[in-house]
Amino acid sequence: MHAHVHCTPIIFKNVLVVVLNAEYQLDIPAMKQYKKLEASKKRWAYMVKLPSITDIEVKGKTVLLRVDFNSPLDENKKIKSNTRIKVHAETIKFLSDKGAKTVVLAHQGRPNSEDFTETLEAHTEELKKILGEDYSITHINDLYGETAKAAIKQMKKGDILVLKNVRSNSEEMEKKTPEEHAQSNLVKNLAPLADMFVNDAFSAAHRGQASLVGFVPVLPSYFGPVMLREIENMLKAMKNTEGHNCYILGGIKPKESFDLMENVLSNNYADYVLLGGGVSHIFLKVKGYELGKETEDFMKNKGLFEFTTKAEALLEKYSDKIVLPIDVAYKEEGTRKEIEVEKLPIETSILDIGSQSIEKFSDIIKKSYVVVMNGPMGKFEEPLFKKGTMEILRAVSTVTKSGFTLIGGGHTEAAWKELQVPISYVSIAGGAMLRFLSGKKMPAIEAILNKHNIKLF
Repeated sequence: MHAHVHCTPIIFKNVLVVVLNAEYQLDIPAMKQYKKLEASKKRWAYMVKLPSITDIEVKGKTVLLRVDFNSPLDENKKIKSNTRIKVHAETIKFLSDKGAKTVVLAHQGRPNSEDFTETLEAHTEELKKILGEDYSITHINDLYGETAKAAIKQMKKGDILVLKNVRSNSEEMEKKTPEEHAQSNLVKNLAPLADMFVNDAFSAAHRGQASLVGFVPVLPSYFGPVMLREIENMLKAMKNTEGHNCYILGGIKPKESFDLMENVLSNNYADYVLLGGGVSHIFLKVKGYELGKETEDFMKNKGLFEFTTKAEALLEKYSDKIVLPIDVAYKEEGTRKEIEVEKLPIETSILDIGSQSIEKFSDIIKKSYVVVMNGPMGKFEEPLFKKGTMEILRAVSTVTKSGFTLIGGGHTEAAWKELQVPISYVSIAGGAMLRFLSGKKMPAIEAILNKHNIKLF
């Protein structure tokens, strides 16, 4: 596909359509979108039929639904944000309303981590609050034992059953192929009780774990609407090249950020990549700036110096497209201070981008047609150093009316919730979003695509 063709994917029924030179509004219902597109002057780039649960008869069927309920917890293991549960509640409601018997598979944290809970009882209670008393929702503290199997067999049309954390199963996180995972106890016990498998967990789709890929070889398998929506909007960001495209990367996930940069710059998906946070510190160091002991100690502890060689290679190839901060912020006697990078190092930690950088980044953003943002510009948790993230997000929102804006990642989403500015699409994924935009394979997506002999790219 030529780099300067305007290319827009939409979902119509279960078909992912990529349309060239066509205008439409994302908030128009699917049928109106289709009619408007039909009337416009267009050329089709390609059409891919995606296996969607919304087009399958589910009445009376037992559906194994993999969602991502993984939520931030407080020190008492109470759910702090139910965003993902709310999003997946739409799919669960859809299945229940259609008369399916919906068996929900989900995870919370990792074994031995602070946010791990074996039971998903709290998540089920949140789901009950969201869907209301009209829905029959039960939690079983069993995964594939006799209690779980008996409960599944007793389900009636419209019933919803949430099983315990799939990661309580020792086989869940083993590195295996879908076919090997199909031999796991989880799959061998649950698959015979089900009519189909639905994966709606985009935010976990970069993992090839048993509950994500193991049912695909042995059951009819489909994507849920959340998964379809995420795929649609990721492709829209990558393929829409009507005007300048700008990616903004922050935080301290250098591997994912560097892979993404390589992909979007080498394929002309991005005209500019603006960097903040720890990722920008790596590039500043490579350019010869001494950042100061506290910042460099932090970088060393986080393993950021391991990426200097990669940063050098990226700068050598794309120095005109990679935009770094020209000033930074730090704390002095309890107040926010700013200093130009030319005047570094400083004794204390660099905690945000500065006002000149905000202005420079904002100018580039406002001239763009597609803007993607993932990760904060600084230590977002501290009120003094929210400024970079908030102001950049405000600039991103100005593009929404005339272009397309996509944001993702926990801190970015938190800032958006606080500001309540218009954004075209807010992804519920962090790592999965970065991986998809990096052009990397997503095992849970690939498993279903391969079953249906479909290729997205």
